[in-house]
Amino acid sequence: MVFARGGCDVGLSPSENVVKKIKEESGDDTAVKKLLAVMDYNKHPHPPQPYYYYKLYIECELIGGHTVNGIETNDV
Repeated sequence: MVFARGGCDVGLSPSENVVKKIKEESGDDTAVKKLLAVMDYNKHPHPPQPYYYYKLYIECELIGGHTVNGIETNDV
């Protein structure tokens, strides 16, 4: 299972962003399989936030690449 967390780049779709983020942080190549869930912070009991945001949970499949440790990733 591959996990990535971070902000999205403007102009890229959610799928493009998650593939890019995983590649940057782990060196792995992935393919998006499906959207699993959307969590809207305004719809859950969280402290007030200065910005409106939500999380997308996207299932990806490992298809290649070379896994490496990096500044944002360890113990992969």
